[in-house]
Amino acid sequence: MNLLRSLVKSDLRVFGLVFSAIVLVTVIQAVRQPRWYEVIGTLKYHRAMMLAVSEPGPPVEDWNELRVALKSSELIHRVIGRLSEAERTGLIAPYAGPSKQVEIVNVERLIGENQRTSYDRLQGELTIAYRHPDRLLVAQMVNLMLDEGIAYQVRKRIDEAMREVEELKSRAEAQERHVKELTEEMTAFRERSETHTGKSFETGADYVTMQQQLEKEQKMLKTVIQRMRDTTMGFGMDTASWRLSKRAVPPKEDDYLIAPIVVRLSWGFAVAVVGGLLAVGVVNVFTRGRELADNQKEAA
Repeated sequence: MNLLRSLVKSDLRVFGLVFSAIVLVTVIQAVRQPRWYEVIGTLKYHRAMMLAVSEPGPPVEDWNELRVALKSSELIHRVIGRLSEAERTGLIAPYAGPSKQVEIVNVERLIGENQRTSYDRLQGELTIAYRHPDRLLVAQMVNLMLDEGIAYQVRKRIDEAMREVEELKSRAEAQERHVKELTEEMTAFRERSETHTGKSFETGADYVTMQQQLEKEQKMLKTVIQRMRDTTMGFGMDTASWRLSKRAVPPKEDDYLIAPIVVRLSWGFAVAVVGGLLAVGVVNVFTRGRELADNQKEAA
């Protein structure tokens, strides 16, 4: 019984020593690590005034496309390009390590990992969140992402409109040639009739049919031209689009995230428990080995 008690006390001392040492190191590391901040900004989807749709938000593919675009290389490079050299250095400084070789860090990957987007379909709002130890820089990053998100949809709409205009332009030119051909055909028809009869031209059933066809083609030409004008001028505020709803504001110094500290402490506690148990096991193995050797000597 005394031997068992001594073994238990010895195991507890070993476990407590190793556990306390690992927990102490973890606490020191958690206290010394940079404080992380997270801020958010939102974009709200506004439907076109002429569309009578009950749903407040965009189709799923619209907001999902914008969400993917916010993590794309093109948009991230645009955001980085709007930062000063000092801001770019500060952006990646927490990941550079002791070597301070910030130029070898994959900035695009870091921005993508620390950016978070979510969508509230009921409110029709897309939320952009970003995490960084610099509380001023993190707000600026979110605001730049909001601006680039809006600029992305504007560029997309312009590109789509230009493609549509080019297509309508080709249709208008083809329609104009068709109208011209019909006009020339009607003129030739009149001239042939006057030459054949030797009299002034009198409208007949065939000519009336041609005239009706010409009016129809002219009307189609006017419709295509009007669509070109509407498409060219259709970038006003009455079009469906994402617009700024809430800009990011720098958080206060005390408003840092607790989660990274808790996660680090949790992992440290788990490692401390495992380390303590392993230390007890190793000590017991050596102790039993020494006892076995002593017993063999006594038997000899």
